[in-house]
Amino acid sequence: MDRFKFTLADIIGFITAIVFGVVCYFSCNFLPLGDTNIALTVAIAIALALWLLSFILRLLKERTSRRFKTGIIAEGLCLFLFAVVAFFSLIVFSHFFTVYLHKKDISSRMIENIDQAENMFAAYDEYANDRIESYEKDLNTAINGQNANLNGLTKMGFKTDTVSAGPYRAQMKRKMDMIRGTLFPAEYTSLKTSATDWLTRVKKDVELWNPVRLVNDVNMIDAEIIRWKEELKKYSSVSDKMEGEDVEAFEYAISFDDVTSLFETRSLPPVLGIVLAIVAFLCLLFSYFITRRHPRYPGLKSLFGRVDTVLVGGGNEL
Repeated sequence: MDRFKFTLADIIGFITAIVFGVVCYFSCNFLPLGDTNIALTVAIAIALALWLLSFILRLLKERTSRRFKTGIIAEGLCLFLFAVVAFFSLIVFSHFFTVYLHKKDISSRMIENIDQAENMFAAYDEYANDRIESYEKDLNTAINGQNANLNGLTKMGFKTDTVSAGPYRAQMKRKMDMIRGTLFPAEYTSLKTSATDWLTRVKKDVELWNPVRLVNDVNMIDAEIIRWKEELKKYSSVSDKMEGEDVEAFEYAISFDDVTSLFETRSLPPVLGIVLAIVAFLCLLFSYFITRRHPRYPGLKSLFGRVDTVLVGGGNEL
């Protein structure tokens, strides 16, 4: 028996199966939105099934040297199975392009959510600085009116025993350091930096349409923004307010634009997805189409016609 050799057509089919599987992985990853195990399993199964069936078809066509009727039946069965797998894989494959057609809408909604998060930190900075400025003003007012009303000093938490507590200006400096440390703790800088870096990366993923990271970004962004908001509310907690302050904790209204539905909504396969899938199937079957049958193959008419026997060469019956 001749040794089998991979041809250029086989390589084209193999590469096509890999690319087709990758697109199916993205599609499956969009549907449950982030279940990579299911997505990977389905993608590998589809790519492997299509490639193996196309490969078996090529072998059956090339290697069948006798019992041609059995070979043709097996070949037809493989073609039928290929068509069935191709039909169902088309539905999976094309979902990637269904989502892609919503790219503009997805991008705009994601950017809107990112902008809300970035503006939240700007709003907190403004809130905290206004609160610090107002508190400083109240402290100055209390000190400047000390001769007329000592109650103002007491209300703002000043110790009137300046011998032990120190001068009012020194006490004021300590109070200002305390409120700055409360509203802008060391953790705030770290939180803001990490959040800003993460949002910048997500925005880049959206702009470049990175399907590998995009699903994870969509799953995380709402929860991350809420987590950051809760941290900011904790820094501005009224329970930690300075004496004499009449303030409310930081609040920031968030209205998330729904993005998940655009990934999970199913519809009829778009034309682009159908065309590319058909091209992929033709590439997978390319080696089958160009493969010549064995020289002894008598033809379909002889195999399935009314001729009982077919004589080849020296009178041998098939």
